[in-house]
Amino acid sequence: MFDYYLLSVLAFFALLAALIYRDRKKIQFSYYVLFMRRTTRFRNFIGSVAKAAPRFWKIFGTIGVIVAFGAMFFGLYSMSQAAALALSGKIKEPSAGLVLPIPSSQPSSIPGVIGIPFWFWIITIAIILIPHEFMHGVIARMEKVRLKSVGLLLLAIFPGAFVEPDEKQLAKKGLWTRLRVFAAGSFINILIGLVVLFAAQTFLWNAAVQPGLLLTSVTPNSPAGLAGLKPGMVIQDFDGTPQLGFNDYSALLLVSKLPNTTSEKAPQMMGQLLLLSKLSKHNVGDNVIITAISGEETASMSGGSLYNIVLGNNTNIPNLAYLGVTTSLNTANTGNFVVLYPLLAFVWMLSFFVGIFNILPIHPLDGGLMVEAVAKRYAKRKSKKIVRAITLITLFILLMNFIGPYIAKII
Repeated sequence: MFDYYLLSVLAFFALLAALIYRDRKKIQFSYYVLFMRRTTRFRNFIGSVAKAAPRFWKIFGTIGVIVAFGAMFFGLYSMSQAAALALSGKIKEPSAGLVLPIPSSQPSSIPGVIGIPFWFWIITIAIILIPHEFMHGVIARMEKVRLKSVGLLLLAIFPGAFVEPDEKQLAKKGLWTRLRVFAAGSFINILIGLVVLFAAQTFLWNAAVQPGLLLTSVTPNSPAGLAGLKPGMVIQDFDGTPQLGFNDYSALLLVSKLPNTTSEKAPQMMGQLLLLSKLSKHNVGDNVIITAISGEETASMSGGSLYNIVLGNNTNIPNLAYLGVTTSLNTANTGNFVVLYPLLAFVWMLSFFVGIFNILPIHPLDGGLMVEAVAKRYAKRKSKKIVRAITLITLFILLMNFIGPYIAKII
C-alpha cells in the first residue's frame, strides 16, 4: 500500500525547497543547513503591538518574570527528583527525551527519543516558536529596546523564528527590564500550554466524553458476568470512586502516548487502561461494589444498580485482580481521537515543557540569561563563575535524567 503520509511530508519539503530557491536573494545561508529570512514588516508589526498597550505589556512582563522564576525552580526540582530516582534504579528508562518528527501518522518512542507525527510536529513547533519570539520582541520594544532583526529560519528540518534585540542597548537597561525581556518567551509558552489544556478539558473533552466506563463485552462465568453486568452498561462508581472517567489533564497526557492514538481504537485502549488502574489497587478475592447504569438509563445518566462482586484471578496477568470485562470511554465521538485530541495533547504538553526547559538556568537559554542578569546586579565580579557553575550543575542533573538508569544498572 502506498504511504500517502510520507508522500505529503516529501511534498512539503519539495515546496519548501522551491520557496527557498525563489527567494534565495533575500535568504542568508550558513553552513548549508541554516537558512535565515529577515523581514521588516514583522518588525514593524511587533513595534505597533508594543506601542498599543505599553502599560498592559509591562504588567504582563512583570508577571512573566515571577512565573519564570517559579517555573525555573519547579523544573530544577522535578529534574533533581527524577535524576535521584534514576540513579537509585527506581526509574528504568530515561525520564527525559528528545522530541523529533517522524514521517508517520503514528507516534512512537524509544528510550530517550519521542517521535511525533510530522504534521503534528510542524503545527506544534509553529505554536511554540512564533509566540515565543514575538513576545520577546513585544516586551523589548515596550522597554524601548531596538530590534536589530526579525525573521524566520530553518535549521536543517527544524523551522523557527528569531527576534534579535540590540544586546548593547539591552545591557544598559535596568535589571527588571532585562528580566522581562528574557522571561517573556517562556512565559507565553507556559501560558499557551495551560490555556490549551484548560480549553480542551473544559469545553471539548467533557462535552464529548461522558463520565463512566462503557462495558463493551462481559465474559460469561466471570465475576462480572456472574454478578449480572452486561455489555452496554456504564460503570459509574467503582468501589467508592465516583464517575469513572478522565476529567483532568491525564486524558490529554495519555492520548498522546498511546501507540494507536490516531485511530478509533483509542477510546477502547484508554478505557482498558483506566480499568486496569482501578483493578491494580485491589487484590484477588477482594469484595468490590460497582454502580452500573443499564442501557435504558444511559441517556439520563441517572439511577443505577449496585453489584457486589468478588474479584477473581487474572490468568493473563499474574497477581492482578480479574473482573471479566472490556471497557471503553463513554463516548460516541471517536472521530475526535483521530486528529483533534492527539494534536491538542502535543500542543499543550510541548508548549508547557518547552517553556519549562527554556527557563532552566542554563546559559545561554533564557533562564541562564535571567540568572546572569541577577548575578551581574548583585555579584558582578563573580557573575561569570556563578553563571558557569549553575549552568554546569543544571546540565549534570539533566544528563542524569538521560543516562541515570543505565548507570544504576552498571552499579
